[in-house]
Amino acid sequence: MLINDGGIEMRVTVFGATGRTGRLFIKKALLKGHEVVAFARSPEKITFQHERLTIIKGTLSDIDAIEKAVKDTDAVIELIGAVSEGTANIVAAMQKHNVRRLIALSAISHQDALDKRDFQRALINGIVKLTMPKLVKEVSKAAAIIRESELDWTLVRVPSLKDNGSSSYVKVGSYGRGEVGFQLSRADLSQFMYEQLTDQKYIRQAPAISS
Repeated sequence: MLINDGGIEMRVTVFGATGRTGRLFIKKALLKGHEVVAFARSPEKITFQHERLTIIKGTLSDIDAIEKAVKDTDAVIELIGAVSEGTANIVAAMQKHNVRRLIALSAISHQDALDKRDFQRALINGIVKLTMPKLVKEVSKAAAIIRESELDWTLVRVPSLKDNGSSSYVKVGSYGRGEVGFQLSRADLSQFMYEQLTDQKYIRQAPAISS
């Protein structure tokens, strides 16, 4: 961890770095003075450079590359969501190198003990399970791997993602309680995940968020 007069600067590793949310997160973290390690299967998709940005090429089955990306980092942002094998490899690498903070993307389909019955959510989940059953199973398996780990994890459960701009604030809560909606901008998702780097409120919790 780096320290300067402006406060704490972290070294953050991002998996899913080339996606739209990943690129937003990286730019935000760099702007705020952090050091970023971007893990990418296709590094050329990251079209910007920065003195505090390191890009590591690898796949989610490349254990050596994952360990290289995770070693000596302060926190991991995992935006892959529905690749359980990759999630397992990331968790194992973090545990091996004593990296504790994991902020991971999950989906509306993942159930949490704080949720209540919600007709609209049930309808959305029913459609997704019917059309993309493998995706739903992978989300569930990935979330279980994270929950069963000893890491300081936060599972960020999201609905449909949009590319429109950010809101004045992000709604946070559980489904079926009238606390969150069913749309989320990628800018809001990036902002919320960034805030979790220093916020301990949702450690070992699975908040649902929306714009």
